[in-house]
Amino acid sequence: MANVGIPETQLHNWSGAGAVRLAHRSVPESQLQTWANPGAMAMAQVAHTSIRAAINGTTWNPGVSYEIFLQGSYKNDTNIWADSDVDVVVQFNSTYYSDTSALNPVDKANYDKAFVPATYGWRDFRDTVLKVLQGYYPTLTIGEGNYCLKVPARSGALQADVLVCTQYRRYIQFTGNDSDY
Repeated sequence: MANVGIPETQLHNWSGAGAVRLAHRSVPESQLQTWANPGAMAMAQVAHTSIRAAINGTTWNPGVSYEIFLQGSYKNDTNIWADSDVDVVVQFNSTYYSDTSALNPVDKANYDKAFVPATYGWRDFRDTVLKVLQGYYPTLTIGEGNYCLKVPARSGALQADVLVCTQYRRYIQFTGNDSDY
């Protein structure tokens, strides 16, 4: 079994010329193989596609716009076997939060004329996504964390964190274009 040295946290002076010698310890080859292999990719894909199917299979009210995408280790192919879950973002695009404090009075007045308050907001959307997931996975308990909904692991699928979010727009000008933030 081959052992590979990795640096410890302590550094030792090697010579007066400023060279540094690192103390080493060995890591078994089997541990390196575990770290080198990505976490359960097939199980992560099942979790992701299942959540996407649940949300996309819902009949939404007219005007509800959203997008689903991945973030985190599964998306970036950096997940490891011992610590794998899937991070799914469901971004609500029909409404957004805004900061208009930097707008001059004319731009602020134009902004206020152009937009009306939403009647179906982020909280409504998040509550609906929770109900959709509960209906799609009736035998699972969908948890509610501080920032995300938690879909437990199940046979063939990893645990998933579902972050329901919306945009936050900071306006410094407003010319009537939706891209002024």
